[in-house]
Amino acid sequence: MKAAQGIYVEVDPRTVLIEVIIRLANSKTLKDNRPEALGISPSRYQYLKDIDEYFGPYQDSRAVEIAKKLADKGMDVGDMIYFALQLDPRDFSKAGNWEILLSKNPALSEEELDEFARAVRDFAVESNFQKFYRAKKEFYGDVVQKFIEENPELEEIKDLGSSYFRTNVSSWHLVLLPATSRVVYAKSFQGDEGIVLYGALGLSGEKEGIPEFHTGRGPQVEWIPAYILWMFSNPLVEPVVEQNSEAIGKYQSLYSPVEEIMRFWGITNFREFLITTLDYVFMTHYVSSTMGPEQGEKFQWLVKSEGLYLLPSLSEVTSKEYIPNPKEYPTFPSFFPRLLNVLDTIYVETKGGEKISNAIPSPTFWDFIQSSRKSGARVIYSPRYVLEAKSLSGELELYRVPFIVKDDTNVSTEDLKGDVAIITGPKEFLYKIFEKKLPAYFNGTVLYSKTTGRHYESVAIFRAVIPNPFDEGHFIYIEVISEDLTHPANYPVYPLFHYMIFENTGLVEIR
Repeated sequence: MKAAQGIYVEVDPRTVLIEVIIRLANSKTLKDNRPEALGISPSRYQYLKDIDEYFGPYQDSRAVEIAKKLADKGMDVGDMIYFALQLDPRDFSKAGNWEILLSKNPALSEEELDEFARAVRDFAVESNFQKFYRAKKEFYGDVVQKFIEENPELEEIKDLGSSYFRTNVSSWHLVLLPATSRVVYAKSFQGDEGIVLYGALGLSGEKEGIPEFHTGRGPQVEWIPAYILWMFSNPLVEPVVEQNSEAIGKYQSLYSPVEEIMRFWGITNFREFLITTLDYVFMTHYVSSTMGPEQGEKFQWLVKSEGLYLLPSLSEVTSKEYIPNPKEYPTFPSFFPRLLNVLDTIYVETKGGEKISNAIPSPTFWDFIQSSRKSGARVIYSPRYVLEAKSLSGELELYRVPFIVKDDTNVSTEDLKGDVAIITGPKEFLYKIFEKKLPAYFNGTVLYSKTTGRHYESVAIFRAVIPNPFDEGHFIYIEVISEDLTHPANYPVYPLFHYMIFENTGLVEIR
């Protein structure tokens, strides 16, 4: 369905066919992408039940057997989607090439991918796939229409993105995957009239028989559709980084200080780290352009606190030099050497990543985590904040930190030694002990930021990490919760933040 000029939201028959085959294959390596992994079962979601009933008799087909083998060789759902897009949408025969798949995974061969394509084509004929697809046309239309209504920014993203990357994006296809979960995929293709972008998004839920698609909106990112922005930027950023792979090799050590954090994201090397950062440079530009520079700054600090510590430097040079100078930098690739200059500066300033503290405010929550792993942490909380103490305990378990928990009824100076996490209120004695050491402080119900000079009259929660004044070489993590205001729900504790200030409406300041 055409959502706007050059923008198409689709349930593509090629990807539906591959979804069906993946589902029948039921590979252990792809099980996390089954809707059942989200608790969505055929008994609850009629579309899955219909797939299972219609295609069940073809469970032992050659296409399904080959799909299992390819999955075992490392072909993930994103690879399967790319494979599907290389097929002819009319008869599902091979229409493109497997070059990207073969370069990504040396275990694959052109012969076996060709064989898979023939088997997929045969599966479509034998199962009369088109009959099933036609019968679901109304359902697919409802799915697409709902997505378009819930994401009115598509045209704005395409227009702003085309201007940002200074390229002719002739068409942008957003492919919805109603039988696959946990997928965000994007690739670019050269068309006759310009670049063609394809993005694919797996379902995140189901409501009244219609799949829901999480687009990355949330209070942590100011409700922007981060996944949709990524699906536009990533296929334009990735090829530029790939073309400069030799030049960026020098900076691999800049990834080392945040490697463990990044692996939580599935980012395993500097190339992926840089691509992700540059995607977020574009997102920062989007936020600044649509919501204002102050929101853009807050957004980049938030993302930086998740581990992308190169973001502010690369975002600054982009906004100050690239955006206002289209004649000097007529394309995004022409600007890349300037980005390499910035990386070189950071490389020197941080001594190849060894002194990451030179690039971020410190100490951070990650400093607290790394220190407390050695000798354990103590969580001390005011009794009224027992739920918050449980939430923080979950974060510490996630980072494999040994800890003990106690309330603040009998706290001694000895209890405050080592690495200590404190959850308290602005009137409690534990807050008063550390007040003068914190980057912000309460005066009544008003919180004053020492960094920006701003004051906030409706603060809900303030978090900070400081050196432990009672024990050199250790850290205090403190969470100060307003006694009068509602605590914002489910805000994670990001690894590279120094302090965060929330009002009830969301994040207002972060460093």
